[in-house]
Amino acid sequence: MITYYRVDERVIHGQTLNVITRQVPCDGILVVDDEIAGDPDFCTIFKGMTNYKVLIFTLDVAMRKLSEAEQSQKKYFVIFKRPTTLAEMIRRGYSIKLPSIMIGPQSYRADTTSFFPTMCLTPDEIKAMDEIAATGTKIMMQSILNQVPISWQDVKNGKKPKQKASLD
Repeated sequence: MITYYRVDERVIHGQTLNVITRQVPCDGILVVDDEIAGDPDFCTIFKGMTNYKVLIFTLDVAMRKLSEAEQSQKKYFVIFKRPTTLAEMIRRGYSIKLPSIMIGPQSYRADTTSFFPTMCLTPDEIKAMDEIAATGTKIMMQSILNQVPISWQDVKNGKKPKQKASLD
């Protein structure tokens, strides 16, 4: 079964491995990204970062493999590097099986709009976020652990995330 969806340009990193895996049940991590899946060096790096089983799929393969993961008794995180990949899966018929997804850091790039520090999206990514939200999936955004997660709708309306009093 899928227990967590995340979009994060860092893909697998300390926040995922040390914090989120303690909060949400996880037996393995499924990464969906054509660039990473096509680069053996990236695959080796991401698979070597953790003791969790890591499987890395192209978007085409993920269309089949995520359905298999949903039927499994094992608990999987699904991580996308960019929201455009998830939106493309939805356009092809994939349905998110949880009520919400988390968007982690998306860094500044030449054509991005900065919504708050480390949350910068291109016009195509903004469109993708709207497409994901249109499915009824709640999109929550949190670029660092000491931020209170904030909804995409609130971010679009100009709100900024609040800081947590502690990391507990």
